[in-house]
Amino acid sequence: MSTKPIEQDPQYQNLLEKLAQLDPSFDPQLQPSRYLQNQRSSEQELIANLQHNDPLMRADTAELLGQRQIKSALKPLKELAEKDPDGSVRQAASVAVIRIGGDPLLAEIAKNLRHEDPEVVAHAAVTLGKVGDPKIVPNLLAAFQTEEPLVGSAIAWALGRLGDPRAISWLAAALENGFVPANAAEALGRIGDIEAIPILTRTLQHPNDDARAYAARALGLMKEPPGLKGVRAQTWLQRKEEMIEALRQALEEDPSRKVRIFASIALFELGVKQAGKHFLQLLKDNP
Repeated sequence: MSTKPIEQDPQYQNLLEKLAQLDPSFDPQLQPSRYLQNQRSSEQELIANLQHNDPLMRADTAELLGQRQIKSALKPLKELAEKDPDGSVRQAASVAVIRIGGDPLLAEIAKNLRHEDPEVVAHAAVTLGKVGDPKIVPNLLAAFQTEEPLVGSAIAWALGRLGDPRAISWLAAALENGFVPANAAEALGRIGDIEAIPILTRTLQHPNDDARAYAARALGLMKEPPGLKGVRAQTWLQRKEEMIEALRQALEEDPSRKVRIFASIALFELGVKQAGKHFLQLLKDNP
């Protein structure tokens, strides 16, 4: 008996659509099978795939070439970074070029953080975040002194991706001042330092729905740091209790379904297993 691929199942597509509505960072077009196909390709086949008619394949190929640091791909990747009609492909190629080309190319992209065009700055920030080099954190923090939401969102995302504790005070200030609060909250969660927990629990009272939702998500990302002893171990237990209590209150009382869903997920991640039932029920409920 034959069965349809899961991608053709209407229920599967419906779930992808719901997840995309709940979480703007979720990409329903990601196809792991395409990436696995690339993993098995030779160097020559990968370089040829940079001309594939599917932009997602071109982007995946560029990422893999960068990870492998294949120097023979540097020239076609540079052309892709400059000329490809798809923005996600240009960005993936830029990241790959930096990974292969090293610090000089990293510095070139970092210069764009001082560009007058917010879109150029945002693109540079996301590219640098994907590269993942901690040397660039001071440049990102300097560029975070902006009132432009597009730039602030991109830089907060990059700082969260880099996971550097030097960004905590900057992100906390942005959150308290209501500047790109959803992005700042999620970045704090990805950094995962327990010093960020009090500001995130306070953000569960923020007037912005997305800020509350991403604060809940960030709290669910918090994990017990390894090797805690003495006062810091006691502090972690106290903070964990505060997180669970604040998230339970959000799950029971918050008017936003998105916030309640993220709170239920966070509680489950923190070990409150019955929160999984709330999550499943919330998914069944109509928005």
